[in-house]
Amino acid sequence: MSVMAADKQSLSNASQLISNAVSLLLQASRASTDPVALLKIHNEIVYLNTITTNVAQIMVIADDATFDTATAALKQQAATLQSQAEAIGAVAADAATAAQITGWIVQAVAFIAVL
Repeated sequence: MSVMAADKQSLSNASQLISNAVSLLLQASRASTDPVALLKIHNEIVYLNTITTNVAQIMVIADDATFDTATAALKQQAATLQSQAEAIGAVAADAATAAQITGWIVQAVAFIAVL
């Protein structure tokens, strides 16, 4: 596999979608006064930020073999993220916001899957 512009664009799209989910989680945290809910939201934000950091690190890789290894690991993370998408969204008290968070995560995983 060659590190192509399409791969970088898929990574960029995934990162943006996850960032959108993080933004909604931040909004949910501002709307909450429940310390337990705030802790759950914080944990999900940290988790999603870890993935966006990994994506950013992969985006600067130029070597094909290293890129392939890194994207394989990212795909494993994406599979876990896919299975947790609804639970992550559910930390938002508003059902519409939760659905939007889940949707953005699912779309991000789809972009990662095409690598």
